[in-house]
Amino acid sequence: MPETSELVPGQRRPVEDDRHENCVPVQEHQVILAALENITKDRDAWRHAATHDDLTGLLNQRAWEDEVNLRLESGESLAVLAFDIDHFKLVNDRYGHAYGDQLLVYWADYMRLRFRREDDMLTARRSGDEFSAAISLELPDSDFADREADLVTRLLNVAHYAQDCVREFESLLPAELRELGVSISIGLAASTPFNQRNLADLLASADGAMYQNKREVSLLLEKAPPLRPLALEPLQ
Repeated sequence: MPETSELVPGQRRPVEDDRHENCVPVQEHQVILAALENITKDRDAWRHAATHDDLTGLLNQRAWEDEVNLRLESGESLAVLAFDIDHFKLVNDRYGHAYGDQLLVYWADYMRLRFRREDDMLTARRSGDEFSAAISLELPDSDFADREADLVTRLLNVAHYAQDCVREFESLLPAELRELGVSISIGLAASTPFNQRNLADLLASADGAMYQNKREVSLLLEKAPPLRPLALEPLQ
């Protein structure tokens, strides 16, 4: 007859439990969690790379257009702005492409600072030295009877704000770049309930206005700035 262990009064006999056979060891569990975390990070990195410009970190053209189209399709009133860095090729030719890239990043950082997503503004690098922004014209407290006038006022405010931002940015540039004629040209177009337009039409109009507003700067080679490293002031 097999021996049995005696029970101490008040003590319960332990119940055999085979659940440990289905349990994952703590160390293995941590490895699985770490792997899942890495997969999530990789997925986020891939998504960011697919939707953002790798040099400036702004949205790329396709991702920007997708977001703007969604907002237009919902009936939102939007202003679309086109920006171009004037005489950017001269910067590359005179100071090199590395410095040209630095200037692109500098302008992109300024756009990110002044045209914020949390303020319903979307910014993107379209290609080369061309950038774009979309800004909501919606006014939540606007009565329908006054909406058209309010939208016009809001659009004018957006235009003035963009112009002020460009002037501020240009003032931050080194004197050598300003003498070279480096500046920012702007074009603006809008879609409202009173004049609904698709994105292709908005971009064409904004680009047309931007090229019309491009500044003509006469450059004399003998007055060109010397070839030396330039510093861009930190943005505040």
